[in-house]
Order: sequence, then structure tokens, then C-alpha cells
Amino acid sequence: MTNSVGQFLSMNSFLSTSRDRSVALHFGRLTPVISGVERIIFEIEIDPRLQTKAFADITQSSYFQNEDEILIILGALFRIEKVIEDKKDRLWLARLSLASEDDFHLKETFAYMKDTIGDDTDLDSLGKILFQMGEYEQSQKCYERMMHDLQVKTGNCHVGLGKAHDWQDEDKSALAHYKQALKIRKETLSPTHKSCGEVYTFIGGLQWQHLNDYNEALINLQKAVTILEKANPCDFIPLSGAYSDMASTYSCMGEYSLALEYFNKCFTIQQSNLPANHPRIASTYNNLGALHKHISNYEEALKFYQKSLSINRRILPPTHEDIVLTENNIRDLEDAMRK
Repeated sequence: MTNSVGQFLSMNSFLSTSRDRSVALHFGRLTPVISGVERIIFEIEIDPRLQTKAFADITQSSYFQNEDEILIILGALFRIEKVIEDKKDRLWLARLSLASEDDFHLKETFAYMKDTIGDDTDLDSLGKILFQMGEYEQSQKCYERMMHDLQVKTGNCHVGLGKAHDWQDEDKSALAHYKQALKIRKETLSPTHKSCGEVYTFIGGLQWQHLNDYNEALINLQKAVTILEKANPCDFIPLSGAYSDMASTYSCMGEYSLALEYFNKCFTIQQSNLPANHPRIASTYNNLGALHKHISNYEEALKFYQKSLSINRRILPPTHEDIVLTENNIRDLEDAMRK
């Protein structure tokens, strides 16, 4: 190969590579030294701007996701740039570059590859490659995974649309999108996946805030809490949101002791996982202030309102609605305290 620098090299097999040099070196060093046989590491340079895409990033599809795997098509063409010997590790290093359409005598070959594979480096490309290799079962798995990913993305779209309608007080549309998102996520992920817990929270939040359907809200929020508490690893911020919505629902129902219990659960998570000046913490302080006002615990209410205002003044413009709201809450509370 040292005499072939500047020439082209083609592999007659499917080529599994890694972005991580240490992975390749690890496998190279594991190969036993045999008389008359040389160990070689290929260092391949690929220009992503090349029109012909003879490779696919399969990191997310690979069983060994920590290997950062790039799959290169059967018959891909490389230019040999340099070959050097690493005497310390007793192996050779060959530096290759993926050939482009401009390389001499390769235009017809690349035209065929483009017609066969297409221009994208995704699961569709990988499925086409596997099909051309006769690996029909593996090709099928690629397209099944592609369909699954598309369904997951569709579910995410319904969540986004639900939130958009929710914030515009279009309750029926919001609820319809949330329910469709939940249906898709149950089918494509699992009924106990944390993403389903997230949607249950959105549904419950809509029900208590806009529909005044507190019993249904509690049913959905309890489902959210059950799922999110069992999630591994636990996603603390969505869980704190579910706790907060449960607390607000109980507060609306006049169940203030339960509301306080869940606000405290929410606050404990936020304190451990968010910066001290985070707007979510300011919001929880405001909610705790309102709750203590309801139970006529005015001194505590004032402390929480002031903490909320202190954070918001540091992170928000002075005319922001959250600042105005908390200032009004403090004035109303001070009026109540004077009576």
C-alpha cells in the first residue's frame, strides 16, 4: 500500500467505522500479531459537502451507541493519501479521503451510486444500502425504525400544537392535540414512558386552569406523577411541574393542606435542580404566597411574595406581567393585613 499513495482503494465489504479514534485503536490492538500479516488502521477524511453520500451516521440506530458509528457503503472509493508505520503499536496507519465526483474516471461510478442511494445520510440511505446488499431483513428494520421515529415526531408536533392552542385559550383544540399526542406516544413508546407523563401533566393543567374540571385534572395529574416518579433516570423538572399542577388543583378545591404538601414537593425538587434565581422558583414562591394568603397566614404569604418579586426583578424587565402581578398581590395582602 505504501507504493499506492495517490491511487484509489475500494472496499468489498460494508465498512463500520467510528468517529472516536480510541475505539479504532482499541480494536486494532486487540488483533493478534501474525507473521506475514500487517495490522492497519484507516483514518478516513470525509467532506460532508460531497454530493455523493456514501456514508450514514447510525449512532442512534447502532446497538453500541457509545462507539459513535459511521457506516460506509459497500464499494465506497477512497484516495490513499498517506501510509505510515507506528512501530510502538506495531501497526500501520493509512490516511484515506473519500473520493469525490471530480476524481478522475469516477463520474459514472458516482452517478450510479447517487441513483441507487440518494443524497441523504439517514435511515432511508441505510435501508437502501442494505437492500442493495441483499440484507432484506436488516433493510426492513431500518424502515420500521424510520416509521417509528416519524410517529414520535408526529406526537411531538401534537404536543407543540396543543401548547400553542392552550396559551391562546383555545381549549378544545388544545385538548384534542394533547390527547392525540398521548395516543401516539402510548403506541410508539409505551403507556408508562415519561413522555406520556408529560402529556398527562399538560392535560391536567388545562383541565384545572381553563375547564374547572378538578376531578378529571387530578386523575390525569396523578397518572403523570406515577409515571414520572418511576422514570429511570428521573426527569425532575417535569415531575416538579406535575406536583405544582396538583397543588394548584387542590388549592382550587379548597384542599389547602394537600396543596401545601405538593407545593413543598415541587419546591424541594426545584431547589436541588435549578439555579436560585430561576423563574420557576419565583413562580413557586408566588404560588406559596397565594396559598398562605388563602389560609390567612399573612406573614408567611408576604415572605413568599417578596422572595418571588426579588427574583423576578433580577431576571425580568420592570414592566413584565409577572412583576406587576406579584406587586399587586403584595398590595392586596398588605390591605388585608391592615383590616
